[in-house]
Order: sequence, then C-alpha cells, then structure tokens
Amino acid sequence: MKRILLSEMTSVNGLLYYQGNLFSGVSYERFDDETVRAWLVHDGRLDKPYLSPYFDDRSDLLHVDLSAGMSDYEIPRFDGKPYSGVAYSFEKDYCEREALLIEGDVVSDTWWSKDGTLLLYEQHTAGYGEIYEWYRDGAMNRCTITTSNSFFGALTFSQDGHMKGLSSQRGFFSKFSHIASKSPFFPVGDESALFTLQCAEEVWLAGEDIDDFFVGKMCEAGMFLQTKKICIVDTSITESGMTLLAKCPLLRNFDIQEKDVYRLQLLKAALAGMESIQAKFS
Repeated sequence: MKRILLSEMTSVNGLLYYQGNLFSGVSYERFDDETVRAWLVHDGRLDKPYLSPYFDDRSDLLHVDLSAGMSDYEIPRFDGKPYSGVAYSFEKDYCEREALLIEGDVVSDTWWSKDGTLLLYEQHTAGYGEIYEWYRDGAMNRCTITTSNSFFGALTFSQDGHMKGLSSQRGFFSKFSHIASKSPFFPVGDESALFTLQCAEEVWLAGEDIDDFFVGKMCEAGMFLQTKKICIVDTSITESGMTLLAKCPLLRNFDIQEKDVYRLQLLKAALAGMESIQAKFS
C-alpha cells in the first residue's frame, strides 16, 4: 500500500484524495518539532494509528522524521542523544524508509518504493540477523540469514523466481524450518521444499555444507534442468559431485573458486577428461 505525506493530499467533504484519487494506505503527518503521526487510511477515511507490522508494538516510543539524520556512518541522534524510537525517512511526497532504533542502533528496517512495494526488510536481534530484498515488482531477490556463533547462509533469485545462488555454512539447511517459523518472508518452509525449486541458467553454490550428497539430491530433483553455467565457491564437493553435475543436460560451463589447493586439484582432475565441459579454475 502507498505511504504518502498528509500534506500532499487534499480533503474533499472529509475524505482524503491523493493525485485525484480516493486514498487508501498510510498517511504521515509531520509536525514542526520533527515528530510524525502515522494513520491507516481506508477509502479516504482515517482508520486507526499506524505502526509498521514488522516492528514490536511499542506505543511508548517516539515517532520522528530523521530523513536528514539516518546515516551509515554516524549514530542517528534526536535532541542531542542517540535515538530510540521509530524513524521515518521521506523522499519528496512518500515515505521510503521506516526503522526501529534502540539507542541509535537499527533493530528493524524497512525500505519501500513509491507505489508501496516492500524493497528491503532487515531485522537484528541478539546474535541473529535476517535481510530480505525484493525486486520492484515484488518478487524476492535475496535473503541472507546470519548468526553470531552458528549457521549462516543466503539464497538469491532471478526476477522470474528461479534460484540464482545458494550458500550454506554450519548447518544452515537444517535450520530452514526454524527460520521459516520465525520469519514471514523466508522463501522455503523446510529443507525438502528447497528441492522443489528450479535453478536459473547461471547459478552459484557456496559454502562447506554443499557436498556430493547435497548436489546429488539437487540433480535428482531436476533443479539443474535449465542450468548452463555453475560457479562453485569453497564447497565440499569432490569428483563424485562434479561427475553428477556434468551429467546435467545443459550444464557445460564451470567456474571453480577454491581456496583449498588439494580440493582444487581434485576438481580439475574430475573435469579434465570431459571434452564437452569448459572450466575455469581459481
């Protein structure tokens, strides 16, 4: 839904209009002291106070326009102190960013397009972080999950929904069900659901969790039927996995990036006798 400054709307017979159309969405009223009051609007009528559904319900927090104060290089401040509360950032007539800050640290962050499409959601809680990015048409682009002392990984997608990349370290795959139960955005419900996806024409695989067994399951599920090129970065794949990948019908190009010199030599040897395969090693 659109997220528009109240000052950019017109009121006709008690109803709010934006650019000549009856407005539904979120309206933001800015005051001289930089505080903000946000309302849900339905068919031109103020409905109820608005707070981002992606933030904890903290009615005691300030709501402030920090369009000029949100920086990647400085702690956001308000009234001379590190800011705690909901911060809004406006681009001309619409709200492009809503963030929840505690003592100047961004805890939750959302970015929006002018038409109200969610472009980025970022959440950080003790030892756990998740970042989701979307294309402007609403299709998922990338999700990244990190923990301070445990698993981490990422999935990336093309605009048409094909998986472009997959990384996993320290058991990321095995945590899919747990992540999906906590996040409204995680794109797969559990590890088995991953194998229902189709990979893009070019795809990358990274991380020690990706081994011969995992690649075999991907091949068996037909995930690589459209894939022509694959980039493999510091995985646990050996010659067995490379042999399986080389049997995929369209896959003819490999880009192997491997820090382990011994493993790199194994992968070179596995592909050396396959005349139809083009491979780059680094």
